Amino acid sequence: MQQHVFRDLGELEDVKNRLARATRHPMHVDLGTTYEDDVDSPDPVDPHAIDDYHVIWNNRDDCMAYRGSKRYNLIQHREVIDSIQTSVENTVGSIDKGVIRDYGSSVDGVLVFGDQDEASVDVMDLVGDGGYTPPEGAEWTEDVLGLGMRFYNGWDGRTKIGGSTMGYRYICQNWMVWSEHTIASESDMHLKGRDDAVGVDPEFFEGIINRVFDKREFVEKVVVESTGERFPLDWTPDVLEAAGFGAGYARAIAGFVRDQHKADDGKTTLWNVYNAATAYIDHEKAEDVSDSVYQRHHETAWDVLSVDVEEPEDVRSLRAFASTS
Repeated sequence: MQQHVFRDLGELEDVKNRLARATRHPMHVDLGTTYEDDVDSPDPVDPHAIDDYHVIWNNRDDCMAYRGSKRYNLIQHREVIDSIQTSVENTVGSIDKGVIRDYGSSVDGVLVFGDQDEASVDVMDLVGDGGYTPPEGAEWTEDVLGLGMRFYNGWDGRTKIGGSTMGYRYICQNWMVWSEHTIASESDMHLKGRDDAVGVDPEFFEGIINRVFDKREFVEKVVVESTGERFPLDWTPDVLEAAGFGAGYARAIAGFVRDQHKADDGKTTLWNVYNAATAYIDHEKAEDVSDSVYQRHHETAWDVLSVDVEEPEDVRSLRAFASTS
């Protein structure tokens, strides 16, 4: 997996030209040659086309990406980026930053909008008055959440074309790919219809961009509610496991929380835990996991925000034992 970082639409254009491209080829079966298991295959002498199947070939990486129906609608990564560039120009006008995780036959990208006061949420303004402390180690004290969009495409037979609303936390430089069931998303199968036009209509992504701003008040409410209740740092692993993380991930993310908030009276919030989870996913795991695993981790992180925080059972048991001794 390669990661391509960009800071504006011009740099996104450069990234687009480095992404893999694919071609479609008919499949054939050789009916004139018998192949032995221990002998190299000779050149075919009687190839017959298999009309219902085609191969999608990754030209950059020189490998087969998918074998399936000839109705499979091959949508190039560059066609998706073309559509995104146009949709951004037609709506918010610019982007501030972004990254594309390039798996060859599939891509998964995120970007945050620029030059728009409405395209950011100031966490300090929402939960200020001394009730909130940004994490330690940040280069500045402002805690700003940028609004943006996730997008993805693939021609591997399993990856749809689509996008969803998401955010970017500047203070920790981590992406926040929200649960698609909770926020907003659109996706489409690669199934070719008789009247399908070439490429992707920019209105597909324009609709997602507009829904990002429709969800601004919802995001602000989530931030306020998740910073309201403070609980001991030692409870963090149990909170993470309640959201769906395994014990190993829970311990590692809890370490991020302790490092960032060790001087914050020994307590933390769901907002801090959620952001530590996304920071761990982006800075420690993104380069080593598949696009589907990356998305699943982010959805689990989002579930942190809805955990009912309770004192861990082992702590309750110890407290009960101490009270009876």
